[in-house]
Amino acid sequence: MKKVTQLTLASAIAAASAISAPAMADLSVNIGATSDYVWRGVSQTGNGAAVSGGVDYEDESGFYAGTWLSNTSLGTSETDLYLGYGLDLGNAGGLTVGYIYYLYPTIDNANFGEVHVDYSVAGFSVGVAVTVNDDTDEDAPFSAGDVFAYLGYGLDLGNDWSLGGTVGSYQFDDADVDYTYVQLDLGKSVGEFGDITLSVSVADSDEVIDVDDVLAGPDPFVDTDPLTFISWSKGF
Repeated sequence: MKKVTQLTLASAIAAASAISAPAMADLSVNIGATSDYVWRGVSQTGNGAAVSGGVDYEDESGFYAGTWLSNTSLGTSETDLYLGYGLDLGNAGGLTVGYIYYLYPTIDNANFGEVHVDYSVAGFSVGVAVTVNDDTDEDAPFSAGDVFAYLGYGLDLGNDWSLGGTVGSYQFDDADVDYTYVQLDLGKSVGEFGDITLSVSVADSDEVIDVDDVLAGPDPFVDTDPLTFISWSKGF
C-alpha cells in the first residue's frame, strides 16, 4: 500500500509491504504527513506535501484488511483498498500474500490492482507485486502484466533510531518507461508523538514521460534528480 509511514510496513518501502501475522484481532488507525509523497521512487505530489490516514483490521488468524487515503498532484485523491494474509514463520521470518486496489475517484483511466508476495527475515525483505487488473489506457503504465520487485534491509541503530535501505525495479509490460530506484530511510521514534523518517530516493530511468500521458497530471513521471523528504506518522 502507498503509505507515508516509511519504516513501518518494513520501512513501508524499505521492507516494502512485509506484514507478519498479528498476535490478536485488532482495529487500528494511522495518520501521517510528508514533505513529498514518494512511492516506489516517484513523487505522487509533484514534490509537494501530503497528508494521509488509514484504518486497518488484523485478525489473529493472520488475515488483514484496510484502507488508506492521501492527496496527490493528479487532480484527485488516492484511496487504497487492500486485504491479505500474513504468516508468522518464527525464526524463519514472515510471509505475506495480499491484494491492493489503487483508486483515483475522479479519473476514469487510472485505477489498477495488484497481487503481491513479500518475505522478510533477519532484517531483510524481498517481494514482488504484479498488476492483475486495470482501468488504464492501452500501452500505459500500471496495466495488467506490470511487475515491481524490491530488496530491502532494515537495521535497529538503538536509542529508537533505525536505518533502512531499498532497491526497487519497475518493469512495465506495455509502456517503455522501466526504471530502478534506491532509497535510504533514517527513522526516529519519538514515543507518543509518533515516528519521524528522513528519506532520500534516487531513480534511474532511460525515458522520462509526463504523468499527463498516464494519469492526467502535470509532473514528470520519473524524476532522476534525488528526492529528499521528511515524514511523520502515528498509529492509534
